[in-house]
Amino acid sequence: MPRVVPEYKEKAKDQIVKAAHEVFSEKGYHDATMDDIAERIGVSKAALYQYFESKEDLYRAILISSYHNMTYMISSKLTGGSFAECCQEFLENLIKHSSGVGLGFEVISEASRNPALAKVSRDYYRETAEAIEECLEEWKKRGSLRKDFDAHLFAKGLVALYDGMMVHLAIGTEASEVRKVFAGFIEAVEQGILRQ
Repeated sequence: MPRVVPEYKEKAKDQIVKAAHEVFSEKGYHDATMDDIAERIGVSKAALYQYFESKEDLYRAILISSYHNMTYMISSKLTGGSFAECCQEFLENLIKHSSGVGLGFEVISEASRNPALAKVSRDYYRETAEAIEECLEEWKKRGSLRKDFDAHLFAKGLVALYDGMMVHLAIGTEASEVRKVFAGFIEAVEQGILRQ
């Protein structure tokens, strides 16, 4: 019996996080309320507060879930094939999961007025860049990248490039154009960082 309780709590948290993501995506982060989220899953607002202290805390849980998906994608996509092929595969996965890109930009805007939300967003970006850096360091150990290649700097640049590509998708640029720009950039970078 004791094992069921933690499993139930984890399942309940996952259900709340999923509902919160849906509500935030539909109503926007600013306009969404804890009441809206509680109503979506058919529980009281008090029940939500047993799991999450605030809307920021709930958004943090969404980012943590997204981060785990991102790190899995990074570790699975940036390990085989050529550097350019792996980066292109990574972009394809980002495009495939870009439906919530508007929410991310709204939260960034909201974070400029909300220090707690700004910290959540900074942590997410830092952790994503660290996961990419770790993978790039593995490439260096295998001899696929030059020894003097700055994985830390490039990981931060890749996150910025990803954000730029997501902006283009959010404003309606065709995915084919985003792919072309990304592929051209990665090809140019690849020529400078791969061992010859």
